[in-house]
Amino acid sequence: MDVKNPVHAPRGELALFSGRSGKGLAEKVAHELTLIYKAHELEPTKEGKRTNDGAFELWDGSLESFANGELRYEVKDNIRGKDVFVIQCCDDPTEKSRSINDNITEVELALYTLRHNGRPGNLTAILPLFPYSRADRPDPEKRNTTSLKWFAQKLSYVGKNNIIMTDLHSPIG
Repeated sequence: MDVKNPVHAPRGELALFSGRSGKGLAEKVAHELTLIYKAHELEPTKEGKRTNDGAFELWDGSLESFANGELRYEVKDNIRGKDVFVIQCCDDPTEKSRSINDNITEVELALYTLRHNGRPGNLTAILPLFPYSRADRPDPEKRNTTSLKWFAQKLSYVGKNNIIMTDLHSPIG
């Protein structure tokens, strides 16, 4: 295996998914990956999701909404052993009909389904804005929760291996 090849690295073949609020960003990431592949003259893998002209495509996962608001996520591609990334913008200012909590539920459901029904080699959540990052410390005067810790524990439970985030409220340290 060629370790210098960024796509065929030891972690496995790359699979890129998005939630409804992360689709625009995921498409931009797929475009950048296409440029990287073309610049390095890399060949697609046998099962890679690419168009005829070599452009990366998002892998097929679908979210179904029921009349009562419940959701069901379905993985339509074989991701066994793949290096899977899920992009979700939890605080999506372009979508007024879904709250930050709706987007959190969606990404948790997607991660859980991908982990437990798809069996990827690695599962990484990409959350450009990490929800509840302003609630990172308890208030000694009140009996309140650190919502950040609660959300991080929920993500850990659904089975992600890694998380990539930006725009933290306060510096870690």
